[in-house]
Amino acid sequence: EQLPDELRSRVLQAIEHDDKVLVEDILAWPEDSAGGIMQPIAFRLNEKLTCRDAITTLHEKQDDLESIFYLYVENDADQLVGVTSLRALLTNPPSTVLQDIMATDVITASPVDDQEIVARLVSRYDLLAIPVVDENRHMLGIVTIDDVVDVIQEEALEDMMLMAGVGQEPDPSVGGVVGVARQRLTWLLVTLVGGIGMAELIGVFENALAQKAVLAGFIPVMLGMGGNVGIQAATVAVRNIAVGHDQNTSIPSMLYREARIGLILGFAFALTLGGYALVRWYSEPLIALSIAGAIISTVCTAAILGAVVPLTLNRLKVDPAIATGPFVTTGIDLLAILIYFSTAKIILDL
Repeated sequence: EQLPDELRSRVLQAIEHDDKVLVEDILAWPEDSAGGIMQPIAFRLNEKLTCRDAITTLHEKQDDLESIFYLYVENDADQLVGVTSLRALLTNPPSTVLQDIMATDVITASPVDDQEIVARLVSRYDLLAIPVVDENRHMLGIVTIDDVVDVIQEEALEDMMLMAGVGQEPDPSVGGVVGVARQRLTWLLVTLVGGIGMAELIGVFENALAQKAVLAGFIPVMLGMGGNVGIQAATVAVRNIAVGHDQNTSIPSMLYREARIGLILGFAFALTLGGYALVRWYSEPLIALSIAGAIISTVCTAAILGAVVPLTLNRLKVDPAIATGPFVTTGIDLLAILIYFSTAKIILDL
């Protein structure tokens, strides 16, 4: 897929006919799908054969089979009906029929399934390989654990780049800097616009700042703690989505859990920050109270928002990894400013 069209045609022409058909079958599927990463050759036999027949066939075809993890069992219509391990072939009597030792609940993948879904299945069921079948359960190939490791590395790198807000940058050895700068600019503009919004929002509370200038000193603390808590919650949510935990746990329960975590963290920060403010401005205890109340509300809100954004994006079929980038941090910063000054105005009667 990554070769230029002309070079790819020349390579296909140089491949022998049988291998050429297999390669063309794989190229027919999207590059990041199960069909695009599968191996078209697998160890499969008819269900009526015996363990002796299977071992004999294995000896005869060992040079053609690159990866042998399981024996896949088919019926007379060449449909996948079961799977058994190599250990079962060796530990059962040679005359045992394959259909008597096979497991019929075979975990399979469709050739159009995204490679990340395939990796998730392999990880969840601790498989060494997973068969790829069409709508009629005809076996097209297998995706091995080696292929899955490559997929996991690729997806992890992609998520890391998205979390950093730089998208999928090309190889630094190729391409120009203008394209990379344009790609980064798109993400950074979100932060820039958010910064302008914060400046305008702070301006709304200009009178409050004029009356209590000490409030300005705690703005970085509110933004920093809220942003960090939000990123932590978003990262955990993205990880839960990646490993499929979101399918086993309802969204309300996940949000409730993050809200409780945020509340605990908020009270811990409130004791520290409020205690400092109380000692520093002991003659004005309401300042400490307003700061403590604001940090609790900010952290709790940040924890919930950090979890909501990736879960929502996932439901909208958008990569949730972008939730840990500028979108969440900018949104939380705006909310932190609003919560902080609104709390101060109410408690301090500004």
